[in-house]
Amino acid sequence: MFSNYKEARAFINENEISFVDLKYMDIPGRMHHVTLPADYFSEDTLKNGVGFDGSSASLFKTVECGDMCIKPDLSTGFMDPFQSDPENNVLTLSFICDVIEADTKKPYALDPRGIARKAEAYLKKILKAESIWLPELEFYLFSDVESFNPTTEGDEPFRFKSIEKYLLKQRAYEAAPPEDNTTKIRNLCCKYLKDYIGMDIKYHHHEVGSRGQCEIELNYAPLLRAADSIILAKYFVRNIADQSGLLASFIPKPIYNEAGSGLHFHTRILSGKNNLFLKKGKLGDFSYSCLSKEALGFISGLLSHADSLMAFTNPSTNSFKRLVPGFEAPVKKFFSTGNRSAVLRLPKYALGTEKCSVEFRASDATSNPYLALSALLLSGIDGISKKMDPSKLGFGPFDKNVFELPDEERDKIGSLPATLFQSLKELQEDYQFLLPAFSKEFIDLWINLKKKEHREVMERVHPYEIYLYHNF
Repeated sequence: MFSNYKEARAFINENEISFVDLKYMDIPGRMHHVTLPADYFSEDTLKNGVGFDGSSASLFKTVECGDMCIKPDLSTGFMDPFQSDPENNVLTLSFICDVIEADTKKPYALDPRGIARKAEAYLKKILKAESIWLPELEFYLFSDVESFNPTTEGDEPFRFKSIEKYLLKQRAYEAAPPEDNTTKIRNLCCKYLKDYIGMDIKYHHHEVGSRGQCEIELNYAPLLRAADSIILAKYFVRNIADQSGLLASFIPKPIYNEAGSGLHFHTRILSGKNNLFLKKGKLGDFSYSCLSKEALGFISGLLSHADSLMAFTNPSTNSFKRLVPGFEAPVKKFFSTGNRSAVLRLPKYALGTEKCSVEFRASDATSNPYLALSALLLSGIDGISKKMDPSKLGFGPFDKNVFELPDEERDKIGSLPATLFQSLKELQEDYQFLLPAFSKEFIDLWINLKKKEHREVMERVHPYEIYLYHNF
């Protein structure tokens, strides 16, 4: 929105802005914010940042050295409708921030947004190119969620209350009103994202889940901006749902035996205006789906590192409840054209054109998008650098529904991890490809955090366990 402080200050004065809100993400990917009266927003804010307690924001610092600062990225500025009250002349301008050290003012090494910047810089260094990403954001809208308090005794099961009554399971995809009664909410979300942020939306629709599952598909943006757009889209969706008396849930598998919610990523790598994934040659030349050697290397890198990648793209215990057969969620490591059971899908509508892309279908919105996109890009670069060939590595292509293959044939295709713990174990061994942007310190911190989450979930009694075993 702005390129310098002078532009930002002029906007604040001309529009009589009351507050400047500074948003930042913690390491797991949750949003935090601090709000300044507009008069206190100054050039010093951009130079030295605003202090916060890093020991209270997940994993940034320990208590004995908790001081941190956030520094606004002026290019991310937008009018925040959820912290404004025009009737009372209260207007709020928001920025996404980078985390910096309190003393040196240097970028903080564990800041996820900083890791994304490093990943982008590494691609420019290796290939003199940039990656662009299109996120497909899936979520459910519920009228209410009754959940237990996991710190008390006598825990009760959770219960999601649906806002839809007439849709049949597995038949809700792109349903029309009145069966789809989430259309107005999605319209409002997309209008707000366009009007307040200028976010480019490709389309939205009802998803397969019959109890209010939605999808908003954003449009292509460079990696850092794509991650910003996911964070802001979730922020807008959740606030608009809340204002409508609803709850937006991005959990991957909120309801047993219903479709899960993913966060698919389409990507391609551009050198200038040229798509490096598209094979160009003489008339009659052929490669699978017109893929270049760079595209095949990128695919190989993602599939070769998929087990450890998923510690960042699917970083919750619930993530793996979505990755089961029967719900168009991938469980096998292979690539294909137009095949929604593949981890990596090549959309048919773009084959052989400058718009050809690769879609990673395993990821979900419990991921921190700065980390997930960075890890995906680095794994792809590794595959390109090593000139990997996916067919020689046993990754296909398989242009068939693998769930319908004979067991013997299907078992020859490698499987994705079945649990978060399994993926974390893989990350402990397979992390070198991440080091151009991730530090070993960060990877170890992430593994310890997620192992703790896994352990805490496994130690708790599940209601279904009581149902199965109470009368033994």
